[in-house]
Amino acid sequence: FFIIDRPQPERALETIVEIVTERLPKKFGLDPIRDIQVLSPMRRGETGMIRVNEALQAALNPNGKPIAKRDLRDGDKVMQLRNNYELDVYNGDVGVISRVDEAALEVEVAYDEQRRVLYGFDELDDLGLAYAMKLNDKVRVGVQLDYLSMRFGENYGSTSAITAEAGLQAQLTDALWIGAHLYNPNQAKLGGSYDERSPTIFGAGLGYKFNEQVLLCAQAEKDIDRGEQYRLGIEYRPVKALFIRTGVSTGPVQAHFGAGVRVKTIELDLAVAARSQLGITPMLNLNYRFE
Repeated sequence: FFIIDRPQPERALETIVEIVTERLPKKFGLDPIRDIQVLSPMRRGETGMIRVNEALQAALNPNGKPIAKRDLRDGDKVMQLRNNYELDVYNGDVGVISRVDEAALEVEVAYDEQRRVLYGFDELDDLGLAYAMKLNDKVRVGVQLDYLSMRFGENYGSTSAITAEAGLQAQLTDALWIGAHLYNPNQAKLGGSYDERSPTIFGAGLGYKFNEQVLLCAQAEKDIDRGEQYRLGIEYRPVKALFIRTGVSTGPVQAHFGAGVRVKTIELDLAVAARSQLGITPMLNLNYRFE
């Protein structure tokens, strides 16, 4: 980890280009396009994402074939800017333009060795240069409010409470994601004769994508009043629309099996959990993704 002081923005930009194009590739044998990612805290300015992208494009891909009426060239590092379920590419996916066909008005982007996606020229608004990214392009934060309600039988009444949960997800590399989740930080009190409280749970995990077919996930979870639990799961995608999943864990739920189907913006998931006390528990989940 190094801190390099450059008070002048122009000099800072020169140093960024030098580090990406010369120092790191020479020292560690890295591909400056595929293996190095620049992050900027802002979009504009001499060291903002837009200007750094322009400078790195000029340094790393000066002879790439330009695409008409675009700031893109053949050989550029690019990022998908919005979900496209038809092409099966999603916001944040990073690849390299591998072919430009002006006769067919098509551009091919190689996201990895096994996945190449064809874009029509009219779909290129979904792509942007990705030599540099804004700092939060690969960091996602979510907050949710929950209303909890409990009813007791035999006319014993009911009780309710409001709590919240928050999550953070960050993409460290094209293949590796990490995340953390906190549920019920305020220790919401449900009341009742035993002064019940909803559990407060913290979890952290990671996901590693070996290729377009295999995803491995691991998670550790801690209820503040109980011991830790650990989970390990794997997802296999034999074809574009089908997902097969299985996993193991400590605690009451010991094994999971499931399958999912994705058709454009609709997802259907079927799962079975093997619980030590309840036995086999089936589950069904239906999701609709808004573009």
